[in-house]
Amino acid sequence: MLSIGIALLWLVLILGPLAGDVHEGGWASLLRDPMLLVAVAIAWSRSRLASFRQRLALRLIALAVAAVLVGELLWATHVLRNPVMPRLGIWDGFFLAYFPLMLAGVLALRRQFLSSADIARFVLDALIVSVGGGMFVWQFGIAPFLAADPTFGVGENLLSLAYPIGDLLTLVGIAAVLLRLPVGATRASHLLLAAALIASLVGDLSWLFRGADLPIAVNRLARGFWYLQAVFLVAAAENIRPNPRPDVLLISERGTATALPYLALTAGYGLFAWAALYGSLENVRDLLAWASVLTFAVVIRQALAGRENASLLLRQAHLQSENRLAKLIENAAEGVLVLDRQMAVQYASPAASHLFGLASGRALGRPIASLLHPDDAESLSLKLHQLHSAGSSRTSKLMLRFTASDGAIVLTETSLSDQREDPALDGVVLNIRDVTAHHALEDQLRHDALHDALTQLPGRELFLDRTAGALARIGQGIDQVAVVVLEIDQYRLINDSLGLPIGDQLLQLASERLRSTVASNTLARVSDSVFALLFEQSTGAAAFTIRVDALQSLFATAFLLDGKPVQVSASIGLAASADAGEAAATLLQNADTALVLARADG
Repeated sequence: MLSIGIALLWLVLILGPLAGDVHEGGWASLLRDPMLLVAVAIAWSRSRLASFRQRLALRLIALAVAAVLVGELLWATHVLRNPVMPRLGIWDGFFLAYFPLMLAGVLALRRQFLSSADIARFVLDALIVSVGGGMFVWQFGIAPFLAADPTFGVGENLLSLAYPIGDLLTLVGIAAVLLRLPVGATRASHLLLAAALIASLVGDLSWLFRGADLPIAVNRLARGFWYLQAVFLVAAAENIRPNPRPDVLLISERGTATALPYLALTAGYGLFAWAALYGSLENVRDLLAWASVLTFAVVIRQALAGRENASLLLRQAHLQSENRLAKLIENAAEGVLVLDRQMAVQYASPAASHLFGLASGRALGRPIASLLHPDDAESLSLKLHQLHSAGSSRTSKLMLRFTASDGAIVLTETSLSDQREDPALDGVVLNIRDVTAHHALEDQLRHDALHDALTQLPGRELFLDRTAGALARIGQGIDQVAVVVLEIDQYRLINDSLGLPIGDQLLQLASERLRSTVASNTLARVSDSVFALLFEQSTGAAAFTIRVDALQSLFATAFLLDGKPVQVSASIGLAASADAGEAAATLLQNADTALVLARADG
């Protein structure tokens, strides 16, 4: 890189023979001018490829450097033609134009602020740095000239006062660059630009000490730093990365010089303390005004920091609350679905995805109808229409059947909340609770209560309910209803002699033979060895006799009990009714009476 090689010449300017005050530094100016020209050329050429904001900043900086270059050339030309140097010249106008142009270019550089508070923090930090450094410029640059000519006067004193004021502008520019450094390819150019401004400021401050009785060649030192400024400007121009797209912002920015305001604050108060111990009363009074401004900026900055800290804590608490709520939703047993206005899933909680047997996110975008049982899609649509008509604040519950990915039916108790008018949700919220196992358990308990545990046949209560239903249908396609009561004659003997397991086996085999003759919904076990059968007939009472004979024939074949054939018989009682108002219990009681008579008759 060009700037690295020629930066070594800085040692020549300070220590070598060319560093002497030949015609007030004319040779040093001739060495510096080509560097300034290179910096202007590179910056101007790079600006043509940049966005409008970046192009404006680069061209203002280039104009500032060009102003110094023109001033140097005018001054060097005058020195070469006339060894006698006037204290004022046209070149001073170009030198002084450098300060506002450079500050305008620095302030025009692209910066990204996160909020208005971020802008205020940046301005206050820049003010602290500028005031803290400005106290030194005042103490050693401005105050001596004011003491020499308090009325400001004109001519030399006024010109001498203008340069320290320009250094105050340079301080502002340094703070503006270092307090908001970008992240990325443009970072190096900003750092080098800040280094050039610092070198310029140090050179200017060194020049102010020319009249002091110092052990070093201050004149050489000042010109060396000015030359170093030109080197840094070239390096900064070489590292410019133009961005032709004005819509592309920096991903993030951070101030790397976060300690700079604190250093400026410490230096400013240190200078004030030094003046209080060794300076004059007037000097202390002047610095007190600067220190007051510095203190005011620090107090406002701390108040802003406290407010930002409180806001940050509030945001953190809010985020923690949101995270806690999100965790609760994720780990809740109930599933949550949010449907958009087209009734497609726009959010599915982990529990909901697990309920449907889908991987996380697989339910998103799917129509809710594709997840529902076909018969329930219309029910959901109707309920949503009712909710929307009643207002978005209303909620409702209904039973919905969902179809899982494996085809299983999931019965759910679903709460609906129409939030389509709420901009935060803009959808329908479904809170889903899986009640499949619960309803299966209820069905099982109901079945166990109404059925015999050994034979799984209906019990007495269920048989009476079905008999009542059959009686109510008399005259509607049937003429008579008959109840048959069948008792196994040898059950007690087998139970007592061979044991309960053999007796249970006999009942199970008997129930299987009975199922083969009649439908299971017309067969019941009403006591230990007694079965009841329900017949509906429309062709006359003689058909009942045929069925009873068929039942008797079932017991003609021996039962194989514990591997041994055992012959048993059955007694049967029958009661029939053609009265639709007959009570089921009465009909069953009549059949029991018929059974007793049949057993008595053998």
